[in-house]
Amino acid sequence: MDTFSPDHPIRVSLRLRDPSGVSLISADFEHEDGRNHIVLRGDGAMQVEATVDLRPSEWSGGLLSPGEYLCRRIEAWDTLGNVSVFTHETHPQLVDYRFRYEYPHRGSSDQEGPELLP
Repeated sequence: MDTFSPDHPIRVSLRLRDPSGVSLISADFEHEDGRNHIVLRGDGAMQVEATVDLRPSEWSGGLLSPGEYLCRRIEAWDTLGNVSVFTHETHPQLVDYRFRYEYPHRGSSDQEGPELLP
């Protein structure tokens, strides 16, 4: 499983094929706690067979929670505007698309969050 951090930005690659050319791809990844998610997007550059690097979109917000993220849904458009939707129900292999997000400790032994002071 790939591990990403603020120093190692998220990038997930997908291989797709479409006779008219692969256009835009959007993938929803959900945090293991079910409360947070991130949207990754990429462009197939109108290639018939494309390896598309997905990166966080502007819809993803800022700070990510550390932990494991699981792919829940992929939407892929071709150059004619046709869309394919992949979910766990239609494509159980989506379980293979996952990654970890961590914040580096930079040599510190501090493993706890802030303390509330009186």
